[in-house]
Amino acid sequence: MNIPLNLKNARLSHNLTLEQLGVMVGRSKQYMYALEKGNIRLSYEMAVKIAEAMGTTPDEIFLKNNQSE
Repeated sequence: MNIPLNLKNARLSHNLTLEQLGVMVGRSKQYMYALEKGNIRLSYEMAVKIAEAMGTTPDEIFLKNNQSE
C-alpha cells in the first residue's frame, strides 16, 4: 500500500494543487506536501476529510490499487 502515491495520484486526477487541497481540508500546503512525501502519517480523520473534499471515499483513494494484493 502506497498511501503517499495514492494521495498524489488522486489529487492530480482531480486537478488540485497542494494548496487547493490543503484549503479544502483546513491544512497548509506544507502539510499536504509532507503527507504526499510520506514524512507524516495520514490519520483516519484526515483521510476522511481528503476523500470528502474529492467527493469519494477513503477506500477509493487509498485502497483501490491494493485489491489484487
